[in-house]
Amino acid sequence: MLWLVFAIGCAILGGIAAIFQKRILKVEHAMEFMTVFAIINFAFSIVLLPFIDLTFDLWVWIIIYIAAWFGAIAALMVTKSLRHAPISKISPMMNVEPVVIVILAYFLLTEHLSFQNYVGVGLIVLASNFLGGKKFYWHPFKHIKHFTHSKYSVLCVVGMVFYAISSILDKFVMNQGVSPSTYVFLLHLFLAIDFLILLALFHDGFHGIHHGIQKAGKWIILVSLITVGYRVLQMEALSMAYVSLVIPIKRMSTLFATIFGGTIYKEKDIMTKSLACIVMILGAVFVIS
Repeated sequence: MLWLVFAIGCAILGGIAAIFQKRILKVEHAMEFMTVFAIINFAFSIVLLPFIDLTFDLWVWIIIYIAAWFGAIAALMVTKSLRHAPISKISPMMNVEPVVIVILAYFLLTEHLSFQNYVGVGLIVLASNFLGGKKFYWHPFKHIKHFTHSKYSVLCVVGMVFYAISSILDKFVMNQGVSPSTYVFLLHLFLAIDFLILLALFHDGFHGIHHGIQKAGKWIILVSLITVGYRVLQMEALSMAYVSLVIPIKRMSTLFATIFGGTIYKEKDIMTKSLACIVMILGAVFVIS
């Protein structure tokens, strides 16, 4: 069960990173933050060079680059949501990812579901009803209408679907014998390239990098250090266990981010949203049972 130790460590570091990201995004643009963040992540990943092995087929490189694009778009969506909406509302929405992964892993990776898995999926969906505030909607159409009133909730959920696809590709690459250290290094390299492209096309280019470092450089360095750590732990866990087991445990980071992050930033309805997060985590436990 060493994978579980790695996954729990990933969850703890992920929760800490989310809280610091919210602090940065109070003063920083999402695109600028993610570009500087990706570049610093790659810089820290250089320490992995002695442990990497690049002797694998070209098509595996292509899959890694595709995974990086899914991850980049997902990260930008979630970061934008986190910047404009309360952390206690956005963080629990990240538990949508395990639901999508369980479905995709069943069809694409032959990771089979049990009755407990379906119960877990149901609990996660049920808990999402609480995230719009104090009012709970039993009627599905009322819930959808209420949920879609928040464009950042929708953006976050779409981002988590992209993250789920990226995670499926992560596991596929792990199954090809690529080592965790190698994958983290290449993923961070490609993410840095992807965000430089996005910044040049849709924002203010290299001026944004200078602005991002100037506004929040020291905090971004801290978050990058934490992020490289939790991604190494995540890939180690993925190399040992099903992605449909690892990601639900990883997303337990939302409990930490929702309760403590929401308290730090004095957000409303913390108890209601924390209850939703706890129910989602209970669902995640059923998913891995």
